[in-house]
Amino acid sequence: MMSRRDEGHYQYVMNNVARIGDEQNNQIVDTENIRSQTQNLVPVADFSFYQVKAYANDELEQNGTPITEEYQSEALDRLSDAANDVETLNISRNYLTGPNIFVTKNYNSKICSKLSKLKKLDISNNDFTEGKVLECIQNSPIEELDFSHNSLVSFELIIDHVRQLLLGYNRLSQLTLFGTVNLQEVDLSYNKLEAKVIEDGLLSLNLPHLRILRLNNNKIVGNRFPNVGSNKCAALEEIYIDCNEIEGLNDEFFSVCTSLRIVSASENKLTSTPNFFDGKYSALTQVILNNNSLRALPDIVYPVPPIETLYIHNNELEYLPEAIGLFGPTLKDISLQSNKLTTLPSSIGDLVQLSALYAFRNQLNELPSEIGKLVNLTELDVFGNNLCSLPKEIGNLVNLKRLCVDDNKLESIPNDIMNCANLYLFTFEGNKELKITPFLSMFRK
Repeated sequence: MMSRRDEGHYQYVMNNVARIGDEQNNQIVDTENIRSQTQNLVPVADFSFYQVKAYANDELEQNGTPITEEYQSEALDRLSDAANDVETLNISRNYLTGPNIFVTKNYNSKICSKLSKLKKLDISNNDFTEGKVLECIQNSPIEELDFSHNSLVSFELIIDHVRQLLLGYNRLSQLTLFGTVNLQEVDLSYNKLEAKVIEDGLLSLNLPHLRILRLNNNKIVGNRFPNVGSNKCAALEEIYIDCNEIEGLNDEFFSVCTSLRIVSASENKLTSTPNFFDGKYSALTQVILNNNSLRALPDIVYPVPPIETLYIHNNELEYLPEAIGLFGPTLKDISLQSNKLTTLPSSIGDLVQLSALYAFRNQLNELPSEIGKLVNLTELDVFGNNLCSLPKEIGNLVNLKRLCVDDNKLESIPNDIMNCANLYLFTFEGNKELKITPFLSMFRK
């Protein structure tokens, strides 16, 4: 007898999966109607969350016979009839495992050979352990392949047409790709790949169209990553290599990637980086370098990239260069917290587009009066420093909404702060010598 939970699951399967099946029947079966409506219509076969493992296992235990194929057979037969016209196939979230894309080898042979127009295949969120499952669609002109959230330990593939290859959230330690010159986006995040495997299995190829590369949360170690030729990925626009153990980045590799828009290399062991502040990176808008071991920033010389976001918190920076002000026309978000800064340069006032300035948990002894020029600033966090006073120019921050100056050495707050008409959160606890005025008492709980 099934438990209440199993009965509920059974009912969910019968109500929802059957409904999905009906929807798919209506969508993919009438191929003549598809052709007559428009030549540009892209037939989509969505079988996501179609096979339900728990229900099949119940039947296997109670009756000794698995029901998965029988349960899917009618819908899969209809898919087989329409396979010649299918361009997008989604079979994600199906608990699938083994050597077949579909439930059995029978359906693999019935359907896969007919997928002559298949361009997009989503088999994410299953339990496949090896890429050989794709051999049956080797001749399909696939351009987008989503194999993320499976249990892959190795992956070897020859697909000449692929533009987007998503392999994130697997257990990959081995990778070999062939014929991938058309790749535009590759996601290998959240795997177990080491530097040499990535370099030999992917980056050693000629990838002239690769724009987006995700390698974060792997096992990349080294002081010259990636250690490959400089012209392999010259079109790269976004690279994510966060959460590894990289000690240094290859200047030669990055020097030709002048189309970069996003560089994200947080939570590594970087002590220095290529000079991403060089004006040749004329499209660069985001630089994410937090949680590393940087002691200084690269030289900042005009002209500079149009950087809008700069995260350099949780490093070992002892100073900010005066030239930081050159980012004034574009920089909107900068995080400086948890470094070893003792002062901020006066040019901080040139960053007139800033909406938030986070400089808490440093060793700041004072704030420059030029901070009053940041008229667009809405948040200012400088708690956990050594501030003995605040500049009266802080009263010029008419758009300031939040000000946190807790845990400093403040003895007084300038009356000019009353000019901050939009201030709704003001915290100042932990300043033992601070005199509480009637204005300050308004902000106490």
